[in-house]
Amino acid sequence: MNKQRARRFRRVTLAAATLAALAPGTAVVADPPVPTAQATAPVPIRLSEDVVVQAVRAEERTPVTKTDVGREEIQAVNRGQEMPFLLSATPAVNVQSDNGLAAGYSYFNIRGIGQTRLNVTLDGVPLQDPEDQALYFSNFGDFASVVDSIQVQRGVGTSSVGSASYGGSVNFASVSPADRPGLDAQVGGGSWGTGRGALAFHSGLLGGAWGLYGRLSGQTTDGFREHSGVDQGTAYYGATRAGARSLFKLFGFSGRVRTGLAFLATDEATLETDLRANALTPDEKDRFGQDFVQAQYTRLVGGGTTLTAQAYYNGAQGWFRIWDAGRENLQQYGLDGHFLGLVLGATHRSGSLALNWGAHANDFTRDHFMDVVGGSRAYLNTGLKNEYSTFLKASWDAGRTRLWADGQVRHARFEYRGDQPLGEVSWTFFNPKAGVRFDPSDTVGLYASVGRMSREPARSDMLNGEDDATLPYDLRAVEPERVVDAEAGVEV
Repeated sequence: MNKQRARRFRRVTLAAATLAALAPGTAVVADPPVPTAQATAPVPIRLSEDVVVQAVRAEERTPVTKTDVGREEIQAVNRGQEMPFLLSATPAVNVQSDNGLAAGYSYFNIRGIGQTRLNVTLDGVPLQDPEDQALYFSNFGDFASVVDSIQVQRGVGTSSVGSASYGGSVNFASVSPADRPGLDAQVGGGSWGTGRGALAFHSGLLGGAWGLYGRLSGQTTDGFREHSGVDQGTAYYGATRAGARSLFKLFGFSGRVRTGLAFLATDEATLETDLRANALTPDEKDRFGQDFVQAQYTRLVGGGTTLTAQAYYNGAQGWFRIWDAGRENLQQYGLDGHFLGLVLGATHRSGSLALNWGAHANDFTRDHFMDVVGGSRAYLNTGLKNEYSTFLKASWDAGRTRLWADGQVRHARFEYRGDQPLGEVSWTFFNPKAGVRFDPSDTVGLYASVGRMSREPARSDMLNGEDDATLPYDLRAVEPERVVDAEAGVEV
């Protein structure tokens, strides 16, 4: 069971008439020609922190619809709000909040497609849980303060790792330790009992190679809606070591949050007399935490080839309480899940040709359980999921023209263990993409691309929304979703 706009960035370019044509049975949508954050420089083959995300990001001339946001733009609008509110300053992104403020449970969509149909990564590894493809930014507050850059791709975009980029993808790159030592403290406050504080340090270069980083953040608010307060505490940490032909980077966090639930809508008649009304009671609340860490080692081989190995851990645990239909029993639903993954990659550039290969594997386990507060356990079941994928991207530059192709093979397997013997189900997908870009001048780029993406059902889809299966569901009854996405645009 799951619980389900900031100022424009200052530097802009014009993205004109970008169209997305979808397969039969889906809507045809268009991005309007609105200002977008200026694209950053292409990710080059060189030993810098850019190698941490080069496998899943599109370069400047890749013919996909995208927006790049740099550190300065992020910091200009960061006031402690949850990440979806910062993302809403990019084209075709909308956001919603449970408690009426930019804190706590908030969600975003791209072109009207919700988070569980998007791909979200941090430093090139998945942030979403594989089982329901869900992500709750409230688990780790003050996230924007440790993000160095963001790339938002609209449409199927380029191949990534983790959940399918069915409607778009968002890739975050974390900050790295600064070359010079420093200490930074922040304190702030606002309406509705809102306050935040943080303490961050950079070690500077130690021994000419190592750099360390740490940040402790705390945020609190009473929420606009009644008893919808949020208390967040998160520790972020990182380390890098740069050698002559190698780069090591580690980044992680441990976050904890306490929230008063406010996800139910309020009827219009009640809102006319009480805008802050919350249908849920003070007893209906949650306690969650999330822990994440990734470590990557990159090695330069020759003059135009890099090899990369990356390992990560992502775990979330906690509970939330909801009264039953008769308000007789306060039910506590718990989750305890974790997954480990490995990413391998290689890039090669020779003249006009650029190749990018990647492979990803992970293993996920999560227990689902429900207890009656003051009573006994009602159920316990476990979901297990494995994923294996590989992709190859190629581009060829011929003067002002770039040709681009991208193919991914992805296999996923899900198993349910509980009172109902549902067994397991697996899927294998091939996701091809291709495009072309032509730059008639140094300031104008024309591009077009087409791609296909497939997405397996989430656990909640297969179990008809139940957290504990009460019927012998056929896990194969819900078919995967498939989309064909055509993009065309002008960048000025």
